[in-house]
Amino acid sequence: MKKKRGRRKSTDTIEFNIPPIFLYVTILFSMGVRLAWEIKNVHHDFQTILTLWLFIFFIIVGLFIILGLQRPFYRTRRIEHWRYREKTLLVLYFFLVTIMVGEAFKYGRLLIPVYFICLFYVALLAVRNGNKLFEIKPSIDHVSLKEVDQMSGTEFEVFLSKLYRGLGYKVEVTPHTDFGIDLIVVKDGMRSGIQAKCYGEGRTVGVAAVNEVCGGAGYWNVQNKVVITNRVFTKKAMITARSNNVIMIDRNDLQELIDDYNKMVNSKEYIPPPSA
Repeated sequence: MKKKRGRRKSTDTIEFNIPPIFLYVTILFSMGVRLAWEIKNVHHDFQTILTLWLFIFFIIVGLFIILGLQRPFYRTRRIEHWRYREKTLLVLYFFLVTIMVGEAFKYGRLLIPVYFICLFYVALLAVRNGNKLFEIKPSIDHVSLKEVDQMSGTEFEVFLSKLYRGLGYKVEVTPHTDFGIDLIVVKDGMRSGIQAKCYGEGRTVGVAAVNEVCGGAGYWNVQNKVVITNRVFTKKAMITARSNNVIMIDRNDLQELIDDYNKMVNSKEYIPPPSA
């Protein structure tokens, strides 16, 4: 007995995937505007006004955290060294805060045109000083070793090039047929050839890496030979390195390089290197 085949009802629906961060920002911003409006309409009640301002303060802090601005802030307080996306989010953050605070006062909405005038002035001042506000500068995309551990070999080489460039070196990335040298960094006339090894957890770097950098040193005419890894070296590799004057930079040394980079970027005397 044949079964009747009826038409299958379509259950497909159109879904709009709104990023959670957009929803959180919208909710907090709406709450802040509402509380600010309440402040404007409360008269001669100091305790209530103080409480409402306290709530608005927590909302402002919450927006700062949700937009992820604490990460670049901890990395460096100098905004000119932030990435393009981080600078854009900071502009958005101050715009939302301006609207919220302005809503608490009778003529507070006049703060909005004042905000744009100030933004234009800062951008103009930055351009006049030769430091464009939204210029994309070479910077380290990953500053923690946990993130470095997730990199591929090529990504690790790019990371190291940005790291050394930020430390004041001139950096050259060699071709894929690198003859044992992945990067060449130059400072004060001294050329150093770097062999980069980015491995997964539990792996170690052996003698082969030392032999590779020694083999490429003559071809690339470098004075210093360096092997850098996000892991550790074997004892045999360390012994071979000492006999061949190879500088070995392991996981702990790499963290120190990152710390030196961050300290230099945060210093007032720091001048960003030109884009390579």
